[in-house]
Amino acid sequence: MRFIFLLACLLPSIGLAYNFVGHIAVAEAAYRLSPLMLQAKLDASGDNLYSAGTPLFRRNLKSYRGVSTFSKIAFLPDTVMTEELREVYSRFNAQTPSPLASSKKKTSANWHNINYPFDKKNSCGRRFLKRSDNIEWALKKLIKSYQKSRDENARSVTLAFIVHLVADAHQPLHTVARDIDPAKNKCTSDMGGNSFCLSNLRESGKCPRKYRLHQFWDQAAYRISDRDKLEQYTADILAVAATIDADKVSMKIKDWTSESYKLSKQVYDTPKDQWPNVAYEDMAYEVSVNRMAMAAVRLQKLVADLL
Repeated sequence: MRFIFLLACLLPSIGLAYNFVGHIAVAEAAYRLSPLMLQAKLDASGDNLYSAGTPLFRRNLKSYRGVSTFSKIAFLPDTVMTEELREVYSRFNAQTPSPLASSKKKTSANWHNINYPFDKKNSCGRRFLKRSDNIEWALKKLIKSYQKSRDENARSVTLAFIVHLVADAHQPLHTVARDIDPAKNKCTSDMGGNSFCLSNLRESGKCPRKYRLHQFWDQAAYRISDRDKLEQYTADILAVAATIDADKVSMKIKDWTSESYKLSKQVYDTPKDQWPNVAYEDMAYEVSVNRMAMAAVRLQKLVADLL
């Protein structure tokens, strides 16, 4: 398991849930929306993980330049999805918080999605939707964990999960699953567009990751992926965030995923097995930046309440 974690830390910005660069840009936007006193607290949380992490973990954080250490820890949850939760906390010299005790021997893999069915009238009904162990459930548990914990390292790990999952809740394909089995009364999830191919090319019968609809949206139509442009991405997110009235946004987690789910028809409105046209690419980028800005505004409000 440790080898998997170390390998993941060496990887470039792969397409997992807004990809590393996208997650860091959302977190950095939230950081810059925060007053200096809150920024100092967020810096301390990032520094805790930096100090407790392995040398390889620290080198990977350093590779993202021009942003706060707090923002950099946003990529952590994508690198540890296959590991037991207790192992993740233990790596940073922390105990698993009590609200997560029932999950300490489980992984966090399911925490990144909710899987509302795309077509509620189909034979699958609501069978894709997990009642627990999903993004809404996890965020509530993590928030409670942060509030109850007095272990600063545990709080820092928990905060990294919160930062990451707030962004995931605003990515449409982290909230929906589509039935791709033509047989009646059978259900096969497309795993949030991971089985929706944007090319007729296949590798060993499978769609390469770079052509999956999910990957396309994780990287905002492949326009948010370059770690050397983090300053530009953050500025673009902040420009949209400036138009949002923070006092009027809902802080109910279910509203965040519901907003994302309502975009499903737009998201799936492109043919399979061929690359989307420019109009679709432009739409995907605009929607992505708008959702990332909303995520940043909500994340700032959430961390202000927690810290």
